[in-house]
Amino acid sequence: DGAWQDIDLNIVSNADGWEVKKNTFETEFSSDVGQGISVQTHPNVDPIRFGINPVPMWFTAEEFNPIGYDDMASQEGVEVGANVIRYPISDNTELDYQVTQFGIKQNLNLREMPHIYDEFEGYFGIMETMILPSGYALYIGDSLIEDQELTVTGEAIHINASKSVGFK
Repeated sequence: DGAWQDIDLNIVSNADGWEVKKNTFETEFSSDVGQGISVQTHPNVDPIRFGINPVPMWFTAEEFNPIGYDDMASQEGVEVGANVIRYPISDNTELDYQVTQFGIKQNLNLREMPHIYDEFEGYFGIMETMILPSGYALYIGDSLIEDQELTVTGEAIHINASKSVGFK
């Protein structure tokens, strides 16, 4: 009838995990954190998949060489509430995904500061696999992030379609 309605961003269960289907894009969350998140932005484009096999890691300052973060696997279950899902990764780390009408926000949560060796210079973060449809790429602002490039940023990372795809 032309009246505005609120978008339902609540995460609901399905046969394979959880989903948000009533947003401007469809999002599916697997019951297995290793399977990642699937975002369908347009019915004629393959889904964007990210958060596949997430692993907390140390990264050396100069070469960004990944160094494993030694922590026990979590025994906790996945938590879901409203538009947020929380995957336990280890006893000290968990990943939150928050669905908004504009995208998905990923947060790496730490319960305690990991022990840092005195001589270590680098970063702590998450290493994960992402699968983008043909014609899509990662950007920080207007700057393209090259394939397989490790990136340190305090800014949002965006996935944009190239002009040849015709969707954004």
